[in-house]
Amino acid sequence: MNIIHTSLALKIYAYGLRCLHDNNWIEMILYDNLNQYIIGEKEPTNLLQKTIKEGLLYQLGLNFFNDYVLDIEYFLDISDEDRIYLIEELYETILKYTQDENDPKLKKLKSKIDYFEDFYSKDQSNYFDYLSSREGLSELSNIYKEFINDFKEEFIILSYEYANNYAERVFHDRQLCEFISKIVVLIGFDGSYLSEDKTTPKQWIDRKAWPVWAKKAVIARDRGTCSICKKNLMQELDEDENIDHIIPLAKGGNNDLLNLQLLCSKCNNKKRDLIYETKSSIPPYILRKTRKKS
Repeated sequence: MNIIHTSLALKIYAYGLRCLHDNNWIEMILYDNLNQYIIGEKEPTNLLQKTIKEGLLYQLGLNFFNDYVLDIEYFLDISDEDRIYLIEELYETILKYTQDENDPKLKKLKSKIDYFEDFYSKDQSNYFDYLSSREGLSELSNIYKEFINDFKEEFIILSYEYANNYAERVFHDRQLCEFISKIVVLIGFDGSYLSEDKTTPKQWIDRKAWPVWAKKAVIARDRGTCSICKKNLMQELDEDENIDHIIPLAKGGNNDLLNLQLLCSKCNNKKRDLIYETKSSIPPYILRKTRKKS
């Protein structure tokens, strides 16, 4: 059964994009979170060091889910009417998961949602005045907190599902993966502490053998073609599939799945420890050239 509520998944993805373009978030929250993994205060302690399924993209997905769905600070920070929309969306998310409209707690929440919808339809002016008032904020905050607390266990389970969903969406876009890989290096996880000037990126992570699942994932994402020259490696019986670091280890890169791409032997030997501009992994469905009829 698919328990992902598409609207919520897309909004978490969009929220993640906003965070990744927010310098304050990158330099403070992302740095602090990554540092906890690196120094061993947080699991998995081998994040970035090894290619693991619950790698950086999954951890980012968890972070974005918890912020967007479960953080009262985020709830208080959004606009008045957006609070109503978020409560309604979370109701639909839990309902999709439980498939139980008769759950007393869900029925109670649904009655409150219906009340606000009825309020809006009867008197829009007072509706918006109430939402922006201290009393309105207090009521919506209490509804939100009670709902999150009532379904705490369900939201924990859903956080894992949405984290995986986020990871899949980002991994599909190789250029976005490169963007995040560069951010990781930019904020200081680049081995520069090992260099003489303490500022130049340097290899800080050992090369590891790729897990079979990771190699299959990269080959599938890149459709069996070299990410640089677009040579179809699946049609070349004597061609090796080379899994390459987008940001080379020698330049401070890491072994996380998001930093990997497929190359042919020729491009792999040419690239070595250089950084090339990453090409899109998303096929040009709309702009694809079609064969003209003769």
